[in-house]
Amino acid sequence: MPSFADALEWLLIHPAMLHHGEYISSSPDKEVWHFQMSEAFGNTQIVFKKIDGYMLPLSRRLGMSPSLREALNFAVFSALGIQTPDVLACGESRVLGFLRSSFIVTRYIKHSYNGEALMPVGSLRENIKLRMGFCRNLLRYLAKFHQAGYANNGFHPRNVLFPKQSYEKNPQLIWVGAESSIRTAMKNIRNVIPLDLVHIFVALRLSTEEIKELCCFYLECNPDCNYTVQSLWDTMRNLPIGS
Repeated sequence: MPSFADALEWLLIHPAMLHHGEYISSSPDKEVWHFQMSEAFGNTQIVFKKIDGYMLPLSRRLGMSPSLREALNFAVFSALGIQTPDVLACGESRVLGFLRSSFIVTRYIKHSYNGEALMPVGSLRENIKLRMGFCRNLLRYLAKFHQAGYANNGFHPRNVLFPKQSYEKNPQLIWVGAESSIRTAMKNIRNVIPLDLVHIFVALRLSTEEIKELCCFYLECNPDCNYTVQSLWDTMRNLPIGS
């Protein structure tokens, strides 16, 4: 069977073929496609994320591309015991050092939901056990991130998948969106923690009781972060995103 290098070469020569796949999501600077390669390339199902460098701020166009950062983050997270998709390829194009575009290709994960299904309009919103199991395992991951010196900036539940046949209280999570995660100085991690947590709590529209229960769980996973449930709650309440 040809290696994925052959499949990638074909994809880069025929980029419009992605439009025959499934359009997963987009933002002003990114398109995400699910595509099945032909039998000649093993019928491999992939996720192809393409970044338009021209839509990024100038300072970001000179730095590491989001695609390369995501690939590196996946490697780090995997080393921390956090499940991530298989990275099949990653690349970029630059003009005079400025990023023009970049891409990352990962193996498609079948038979799964993303965390959006647990949000207010999601199909699984009413499954409280699953929602709380998802949150607990997500906070367990975040504790590992923070202990390793990472901030998860701008988290959204859609960045995490879980199998359709999940054990409600302990769903297996797969982190599929890591481009926004950055390494930060350990002295700054205490300021990162409430911001990362409140992004989750706001996106999922959790109740006060659920948030305090989850704060307690997070502190069990990361007991040396110098917060109490009350001080963490107070700090989150004072963040602009939580208003």
